[in-house]
Amino acid sequence: MSKFVKYTLAASVLAAPLPVGAALVEVDLPGFDRLAVSAAHRPGLVAGSIWYPAGQATYKTRVGRNVVFTGTPVYMAPEIAKGRHPLIVLSHGSGGKIDGLGWLAGALAQNGAMVLGVNHPGSTGGDSSPRRSIRMWQRAWDVIAALDTVPADSNFAPHIDPERIYSIGFSMGGATALQLAGLRGDIGAFKAHCTGTGVHHLCCAFFAAGGLNYDTIAAKDFNQDLREPRISRTVGVDPGLTTAYTEASIAALDHPMLLIALGHKGPSEIGIDAGPNGSNLSGRLKDAQFQELTPASHFSFLGTCTRNAVEILKA
Repeated sequence: MSKFVKYTLAASVLAAPLPVGAALVEVDLPGFDRLAVSAAHRPGLVAGSIWYPAGQATYKTRVGRNVVFTGTPVYMAPEIAKGRHPLIVLSHGSGGKIDGLGWLAGALAQNGAMVLGVNHPGSTGGDSSPRRSIRMWQRAWDVIAALDTVPADSNFAPHIDPERIYSIGFSMGGATALQLAGLRGDIGAFKAHCTGTGVHHLCCAFFAAGGLNYDTIAAKDFNQDLREPRISRTVGVDPGLTTAYTEASIAALDHPMLLIALGHKGPSEIGIDAGPNGSNLSGRLKDAQFQELTPASHFSFLGTCTRNAVEILKA
């Protein structure tokens, strides 16, 4: 991915109605730490990460670095910059990991925000199951559990501004963010879409590859109200499941939102196009802005690749 595209994406999100710090922080890199999130709906702890404005430097490391991605430089667990900061919860896409969005989380931290994310079990790299990824309510509960954990931590709580809690999600994480904003799922509508005109769309093809039987997904689970009142503004980047929300929840939602499309969407990407050429979700919401970023593609939102990434992925 070119630096131009990456910076454009970051600038677009940073320019959204999500007021963060008044100015860039003085330390040259963001602070970073790990945390374990206790979630009653999961059999074990959920792995979490947090980026924040650093009050001073510690030792440098790279988050999310591997043979394919260069990762994001950070200071490991420095003190937090003085004052109270906005808290942004960040949700990754299916097959991704929260550290893979470190390029964005780090940029937000350098602009004065704290950024919190978790790895959603059953929907991460190496553990991306169609049958578990469709359990959107569990993804939302992961975020809610993280929001319960961090303000209870004496290291972080004094630095969080509870009046400025926002959400950003990409792909399936975008769908998670939209449901936390108050959109309610409609498993019947999503089944009709994926077994009808949307059968070849990205999300639908993913679920079909896993042999997903939509009739096994209980409406009481998928269609439930997952709104998190602590979150006051939302950004959805190529959000998944844009055809899967109830008309009533779309009409009733009064929540500031920015919806971003990465590039012009082809026929197979209608399900992640919230703009007028896709599901037009942006046009049906009361308080939503829509922005299309070009040149870009869905996976432009991932980090910068290493020099040999293409050859490695071809192997």
